[in-house]
Amino acid sequence: MRKFLTALLIVTLLATAVLCVACKSFEGSAFEAFKQMQEDGKIEMEYTESAEYGAFITKITYDGFTMGDAGFPMVYVNNNAYEDELHSMGNNYTYDGEEFYASKEGISNITYEKGMKILIVYTECINPETYEYAVAKGSGLLFTLPDKVEKVTLD
Repeated sequence: MRKFLTALLIVTLLATAVLCVACKSFEGSAFEAFKQMQEDGKIEMEYTESAEYGAFITKITYDGFTMGDAGFPMVYVNNNAYEDELHSMGNNYTYDGEEFYASKEGISNITYEKGMKILIVYTECINPETYEYAVAKGSGLLFTLPDKVEKVTLD
């Protein structure tokens, strides 16, 4: 009986180790999930980093659609923790019945949460004196973390 229990324990530990290697676990920033999607070949991404604001996406491509060639892509997050940042960056945006909030932080400073949605869009300046922006109509990319991405149309 003791040999059976030992063998069962070893098999359980090995199965757990294999499952842990296969699963994607992200701690820290949403940027880690984006980098994993890039490694997996789902997206192509270029970014720049600053000490104060972290990594900003400058160009991102998914399924032949590229954002970054026609302006600077802006990040909107469905986590209302970023709502306070709207005072300097723009307005919230409702997509598919869900509120998204502008982030003045780079994607590496956005805390990762499984299921978090990140909308990458172009914006247009609506008040140059206050640096207020609004989401521009057209196409954008919607990410559901950790690894889902889709092209969307913004009205």
